[in-house]
Amino acid sequence: PYQREGLGWLCAQEEGDVRGGILADEMGMGKTLQAIALILSRPRESSANGTDGSVKARGKAKAVGKGSEPVDGGTLIVVPVVALQQWRTEVLKWTAPGTLSVLIYHGAKREALPAALASHDIVLTTYSTLEYEYRTAIAPQQVTCEYCKRRFKNDQKLAFHLRWFCGPDAQRS
Repeated sequence: PYQREGLGWLCAQEEGDVRGGILADEMGMGKTLQAIALILSRPRESSANGTDGSVKARGKAKAVGKGSEPVDGGTLIVVPVVALQQWRTEVLKWTAPGTLSVLIYHGAKREALPAALASHDIVLTTYSTLEYEYRTAIAPQQVTCEYCKRRFKNDQKLAFHLRWFCGPDAQRS
């Protein structure tokens, strides 16, 4: 009964102004199953090409790549490395074959094309992978010190660095 109540709350959150929430039960209480049930409770028509027969998760999720238009995507689930295979196993265990497509986005050979990621109903990744992708995405926006070649988040951080630490006019203390 508590899992049904949790699923009801999750569905209500998806329809509300906040759109989402944190499901923070203790271990072994069925959070994974409730999340899978939430994804299944919001089905969408099959993929446009009709080849995989998978159900697309409803929502406004967009995958965006460098220089590309946003692409409708599925559900991104971020977990610790040790939980990647467990999540995949649980999705396959609790759904009928072919109901949901699952991609593990982790490791050196991951494909970051927005359309490839968006073609899956569930994309599983890790906190460290997400952090790496974020840092890579913001790296071009950083500014570089002409003297030491360190990179900074913005011009103000660079100005502070130049004033106190680096360059011919720095007031080293």
